[in-house]
Amino acid sequence: LLIDSYKSCVMDFAQLDVSLFPVQLPRFSPLILEHAGKTVTALPVHPELAPRSESPESYIVRLIQAYPQDNSPDMVAVCAVPPCDMLPLLETNWLERFCAALPEEIALTVPSRFLKEAELFVPAYIPSGISYAGANQRNMQDYMQAHPCVQNVYSRMMHVSCTVNQCRGDKARKKAAREKLWEAQTGGA
Repeated sequence: LLIDSYKSCVMDFAQLDVSLFPVQLPRFSPLILEHAGKTVTALPVHPELAPRSESPESYIVRLIQAYPQDNSPDMVAVCAVPPCDMLPLLETNWLERFCAALPEEIALTVPSRFLKEAELFVPAYIPSGISYAGANQRNMQDYMQAHPCVQNVYSRMMHVSCTVNQCRGDKARKKAAREKLWEAQTGGA
């Protein structure tokens, strides 16, 4: 899965198109994605919020209208500007005028700083190769995210699994621990 690949490359976050986010989740919240005990943060990229041929002031108005009104500090909108559109913005000093016109309620930041300061991440699962646009697909991961009790059981299983896998030196003891873990996970206990 992608999470394993990201973690093996020592990457802690990804910027994903918001159309990949599950439809039932907030569109401006960072997500925490988990697979087999490894986590990656996903920041929503909003292609519709990229600057067009408009003044910085009208762009700011459009940003404020698109953003949810609760003004939670842990909400973010990544506005990606395609390289072909960047040159006209630089030539017309659009970025300087934009920064000068920014109101206090909009803060510019970089992903690493935002991730250090953010406190609330929405747990989610994004299957590989799936676009959630208009889809109502449900799976086991969605069930776990919706029910905290099931998520707690899964977290406990992952903790015990990691603890068992850290057992070094005694192969018989590690094998016995894995067998007991598998027995407990099947509900046999």
